[in-house]
Amino acid sequence: MPKLVRPPQRPTHPLIWCLAAICAFLAVAVVITGVVVFIGYMVIHPRVPQLSVSSAKLDHFEFDQTSLLIVRVIIILKAENDNEKATASFYETEFDLFFEGQKIAILRADPFDVGSNRTLDLHYEVESKPIPLEPQESDVLEIGVKQNELELGLTGHVRTRWRVGPLGSVKFWLRLHCKLVLPVDESPIYPKCTTRSK
Repeated sequence: MPKLVRPPQRPTHPLIWCLAAICAFLAVAVVITGVVVFIGYMVIHPRVPQLSVSSAKLDHFEFDQTSLLIVRVIIILKAENDNEKATASFYETEFDLFFEGQKIAILRADPFDVGSNRTLDLHYEVESKPIPLEPQESDVLEIGVKQNELELGLTGHVRTRWRVGPLGSVKFWLRLHCKLVLPVDESPIYPKCTTRSK
C-alpha cells in the first residue's frame, strides 16, 4: 500500500513574524488607549461649554407712518464652563438678530476664555438702521404692538475648545436658535435659550 508523503514544511519567513508582531502590538495599543480614554472620561467628566441668552430688553422702539422700523435692543449672553479642571475657549462668535426674516443686527465677539466652573456675561446693545417694512410686515408689527410685544429671532453659532486632561483638546460647534418676544414697554425678559452642540 502506497504511503502518503508530505512535502517538508518551509519555515515561516521572518518578515511574516515581524508583521504579526506589529499587528499584535497595534491591537494591544488600541485596547490600552481605549481603556485610558474611558477611565479619563469617568474621572474628569468633561462637559460641553454652553452659551445662553441671559436676558433681553427692547431699549428703544420707533415705527413711523412711512413703515420704517428702528429698534435698539440690549441682549446679555452668558458663556458657561461647568468643567472643573479645564478652561474653555470660545471663538468665531456670531449671531444674527431678525425681524420677520429681515436681518437687523449682527452680534459678534472676539475670542475669549472662560475659566473652570465659571461664567462670563457678554453685553450687547445693538441698534438697527431704519428698516423698511412691507405692508404685511407692518401689519404683523402693529398687531404685536397692540399686544405689547415685538418678536425677534436670534440665531447663530460659536465654536468652543477645551482640554480634557491628558486626552487632548475637544472642539464643538454650538448653535443657537432663539425666539425673543420683547415687551414694547421695555420690560426685560429672561428667555430659556441655550446653544446646542453639533
